[in-house]
Amino acid sequence: MIVDLAAQTSAPLSKWIKDADLLPLFADMGVTVNFWHVMDDGRDAVELLGGLIDTYGDGPNYVVVQNHGRGSNFSILRSSESLQKAQAAGAHLIELPGLHETSMRKIDQNNLSFWKAVNNRQGADALGLLERQRVKIWLKNSYELFDRLPV
Repeated sequence: MIVDLAAQTSAPLSKWIKDADLLPLFADMGVTVNFWHVMDDGRDAVELLGGLIDTYGDGPNYVVVQNHGRGSNFSILRSSESLQKAQAAGAHLIELPGLHETSMRKIDQNNLSFWKAVNNRQGADALGLLERQRVKIWLKNSYELFDRLPV
């Protein structure tokens, strides 16, 4: 598994994949490659999606995630050539619901994992009972969404 979290790493990652000729190697090994493109609702994310599809073409699977925790209006994506290219390459488009804003802010501010946010009940960074319940429900719903994907 390769996780590419920063847009700045896409060029070195694609160079590494190309230099090692990894996609044909993975295909020969029977390994399925899945690229997850997690988006906010800005133009930059849409352009990066187009670049991802242009770089790797029809071989890998693509999951385009509209992250409602980082945006609410994905009209730029829906009207984009990038989305058309992704759909032509068989991409799966999903909507990840936003987590309750106050809970997400507290998780982010305290640099908590979702596991710790749900399970830590003591200390200054502990979420309250209702906040932990919100995170549990959000995680459950998110994992159910992921489980429905054919990847």
